[in-house]
Amino acid sequence: YTEQKGDVKTRMAVTKLDYEKTIFKTWALETGAKASWVSTRNQFLSSNGTNENDILKNVDASNDFNYDEAIYAVYLSTSKKWKDNWFFDLGIRVERTEADGFSPTLDSTFKRRYNSVFPNLAISYTVQKKYSLSASATRRVRRPSYYQLNPFSTQINQFSYENGNPYLNAQFTDVVKLSWGLRNKYFFTLSASQTLGQMTNIIDQQDDLERQVHTLMNVDDFYNYSFNTSVPVKLYEWWNMNWNFT
Repeated sequence: YTEQKGDVKTRMAVTKLDYEKTIFKTWALETGAKASWVSTRNQFLSSNGTNENDILKNVDASNDFNYDEAIYAVYLSTSKKWKDNWFFDLGIRVERTEADGFSPTLDSTFKRRYNSVFPNLAISYTVQKKYSLSASATRRVRRPSYYQLNPFSTQINQFSYENGNPYLNAQFTDVVKLSWGLRNKYFFTLSASQTLGQMTNIIDQQDDLERQVHTLMNVDDFYNYSFNTSVPVKLYEWWNMNWNFT
């Protein structure tokens, strides 16, 4: 007989301040700051016995994990539109991340303190009803979830275990795109991206224990190049299709 109980308590708070102003008569300026806080307390209790009246705590399968995270960010962006053809947008966001994790079960503690910069640039040129050209460059972030940082080992089935990784870092992706649109119908996009420290599931085959251990880790950088075409197809007055090729 097995009995399992889970209790997760999460507290969140967010504050944000934005400011917008027109400068030099035609430039739009936006700036602001944001702060967010997350605190989670995760308790998982597993008990075993012959029946519900005769159970004891399974120390190896029970787990407590506490996690606190604060992210502070400031941003600045400016944009301008010339006539009906040109549009320009430039911005930057700077973040400070502070995270603390503690596993009472394993008596394990980790701290994270790092700064991140996210620039973005976009420019486009449009001739109404004829064609459009645009280019953009951005940076994105994917942070590990709280449970992925928990150093505890969880049994998935008889032969598989999943380990948390307190040393797992966020992955950053830089994306550059070039797009061409024709008559507001046909669109062609060329893009390239690089992901630094991509999070990947690594499998450790432990033959002596007859099990696999899955752990998410930051491995090699990942590069991707693609070309996408979007073409509308009208078969009948009442039937329109859109074909996408990549």
